[in-house]
Amino acid sequence: MTIPASFVAAPGKRVAAFIYDAVAVVLVFMVVAVFAESVGYDLTTLTVLVCCSFLYHGAFLVFRDGRTFGKVAQDICVVTNDGQSPRIWQAFARAAVRYFPLLSATALVYRHR
Repeated sequence: MTIPASFVAAPGKRVAAFIYDAVAVVLVFMVVAVFAESVGYDLTTLTVLVCCSFLYHGAFLVFRDGRTFGKVAQDICVVTNDGQSPRIWQAFARAAVRYFPLLSATALVYRHR
């Protein structure tokens, strides 16, 4: 078994990819919110934005071999220790670790209103 080369993307590329992805998530959120409002639902909450972010990152990491729009723009990707694309559970676990604390915090804020 060979050990894959260790490579971590430069911080500038990671930040740029995050910004691209944040813009994409906000656009998806706006489309979802406008569509929901047209059928009578108000989904303009931070909780829905966090859920859109979770689904965006999880789905793109699974179905696009570890590459979101931002990662494609910066020519970086997410890989496992053995250099493969992340499995479904790995992609959604990564998204959960990133967004679960934010979702929990928003739930606490809305609960105390």
